[in-house]
Amino acid sequence: PVPASARAMASPVSPGDPPSSPDQVLKFEPWQSAVDPTFWAELARRKLDNFGLREDPVPIDGLFACSMHAEVSSPVALDKRSFETWTSVANDALATGQQRAPGTLRNVNTFERFKEYDRGAMLDESADAVWRAVVSGDAARDPHLLNQFHVLTFADLKKWHFTYWFAFPTLKLPEAVRVVATQALGTFLGFQEDPVETSFTKFEQHACDAFAWCVVTSENTPQKGFMSFPLHEFNSLASEYGPENVHVAFMDSSRNPDHPGWSARNLLLLASLTFDVDKKKGPRSLNLIATRKRNGKVSLRHSMVFHVTLPTIAVGGELHKLDPEKRPFPAVGWELNPKGRAGPRRADLGESMDPTRLAVAAAELNLKLMRWRLLPELDLAKISKTKCLLIGAGTLGCSVARCLLGWGVREFTFVDNGKVSFSNPVRQSLFEFSDCLAGGKPKATAAADALARIFPSVNATGVDMSIPMPGHPVSPNETEKVLRDVATLEKLIAEHDVVFCLTDTRESRWLPTLIASATDTLLINCALGFDSYLVMRHGRFGVGDEKNIDDGDKETVPSLPETAASPEPSCPEKLGCYFCNDVMAPGNSTNDRTLDQQCTVTRPGLAPIAGALAAEMLVATLHWAGSGDVPAGNETGSQANSHQQSTTPPTCLGYVPHQIRGNLSTHTQLLFNAPAFGKCTACSDVVVNLFRGGQGDDRNEKRKTEFLLAAFADPTFLEDKTGLTKVHEDADAVEWLHSDDELDDF
Repeated sequence: PVPASARAMASPVSPGDPPSSPDQVLKFEPWQSAVDPTFWAELARRKLDNFGLREDPVPIDGLFACSMHAEVSSPVALDKRSFETWTSVANDALATGQQRAPGTLRNVNTFERFKEYDRGAMLDESADAVWRAVVSGDAARDPHLLNQFHVLTFADLKKWHFTYWFAFPTLKLPEAVRVVATQALGTFLGFQEDPVETSFTKFEQHACDAFAWCVVTSENTPQKGFMSFPLHEFNSLASEYGPENVHVAFMDSSRNPDHPGWSARNLLLLASLTFDVDKKKGPRSLNLIATRKRNGKVSLRHSMVFHVTLPTIAVGGELHKLDPEKRPFPAVGWELNPKGRAGPRRADLGESMDPTRLAVAAAELNLKLMRWRLLPELDLAKISKTKCLLIGAGTLGCSVARCLLGWGVREFTFVDNGKVSFSNPVRQSLFEFSDCLAGGKPKATAAADALARIFPSVNATGVDMSIPMPGHPVSPNETEKVLRDVATLEKLIAEHDVVFCLTDTRESRWLPTLIASATDTLLINCALGFDSYLVMRHGRFGVGDEKNIDDGDKETVPSLPETAASPEPSCPEKLGCYFCNDVMAPGNSTNDRTLDQQCTVTRPGLAPIAGALAAEMLVATLHWAGSGDVPAGNETGSQANSHQQSTTPPTCLGYVPHQIRGNLSTHTQLLFNAPAFGKCTACSDVVVNLFRGGQGDDRNEKRKTEFLLAAFADPTFLEDKTGLTKVHEDADAVEWLHSDDELDDF
């Protein structure tokens, strides 16, 4: 029994004989489902992230309450939290007077599968679970098991349409339950005063952890009134107080005064099979109390008592003879559609969703689908959080940005000092004719604005600035601005995870390459010729790639990759940068050039190819799980279309070459792997230390400034500092010694 401190009491009045009325079949108001949009959003997320192609049953929970309105019955409600365990939501649910309806979701992969699904078998599966709970006694101990449901769904995540069909299974008895009379609860108890409603509300609140319970009305109870007891104690209570004084109460979702809700059907099945009900007046009779609320309290006027007669199927003493695995009664319970016909319902979230959220979901769809079969290891969260700095917002910058956007990158910063000209929109996909008007918009901000128009949830910024370059002397009046630009570029590189160098001159790549080398930041270079392209990476110390190095301090100029051999791996070396294959420092490449030499004259299809390769190189690099740089492989000068690595690819996306050199005229692509050059004008230790202003605690900002201004003023300064000048002199001396002397006048 309920402890005395928790019992709610009323004056001890016997219910008496029910009023006479024509004997008729008791009808039940079917369940209605109410699915919140958050449920569909959570289903979509789990479908993409967890379920994939699996159609396994998924446990969920619906919530329902007793009727609270005169015109509207309470539905079985589902929302985002329906996927959580009941223990995590029980306190909140019970505090608001809601009860649990345990359910099962089965989401199928295609609409054809939905239409052809064996719904009869699915309904039988749920009905079998109800039958087992009844026969085993579990339902009497946990009445929630009488309210099990099944929902079949199909999620069209391209259109955000969700087709679904609920089944609320109940067993159809061979004989119908008949109602003798119906009374308001207050009339049945003989009480009309407000204190009685209050006391009954307290009683109902105490029993809120079960949607059905027993009520005893007898002067013989310890409290001389009515008391609440767990449902499974019905037979012992009937033996002690008499079956005519023991009743079954439940939280009724129906607002109809003539019909209880659907949940009463399985409850009366349980009563017919297991309860020793009153047989003194002929048929097996039972008082079914349907509790309903108004203004947050149980209403004695709106709560109804149905005086019913139960069919004789099996009494408690014979229940053990029933087989829990062989259900003898058919099942019914498919929910009707809004037209009142047998058929599914559909939720269209595409029209109600915020367009930006819809765009995000649609953009992520293809990426998440990759993980179902092809790339389970794909780390979309890592990709989306990667901050990309694009230096150059021209043909290459537009191509790289669009491809990165397709991969799910959401953080972009463009750096460029140009303006959109009338020749740009046809080749540069982020610009349009209106950007060229009034002198042209700044390219960096125009590119960022275009990305935001294409995909509103992107975080794109444009920085309008020039890149200081070797061979471009700085006048005293410009010194402060140039140094400020250097500081800005340093700050931008420090704030981003990867730098794409996409400019159209060789010298404009020098400072970003130097800063990336000094800060160990991944930098991907992409450069175009008329029908050739280069995509390469550098900036981190590699542990997976091993090359021989000569003993001693002697340094030699490495051969160009086209003629280089592949030494056997022996020790780790960092990969070379864009300038490591050069023996000349970068200089002013725009001086004294004709128009065709000043403009980027290249085949239109080249930039999308190279830009895509640069983006793919980044995404593959992000999936390297080891420490240090990604191994670049051991072969140099191999053709990509016939390249066969002898080792397992280091990432789930395959190999990540150091350099990719392609030619559109021959439709070939070569992969190169070149170590860093000790005399490189951009990444060698001597240049990096000069840029830092010294080593360790000996760093000096003044020395750094002097180095930069000297490098900008005269490219040969870099050659002198790195030792390239001596290399040139030695090469000239060798050439003179081997020259033809037959024409000498000596």
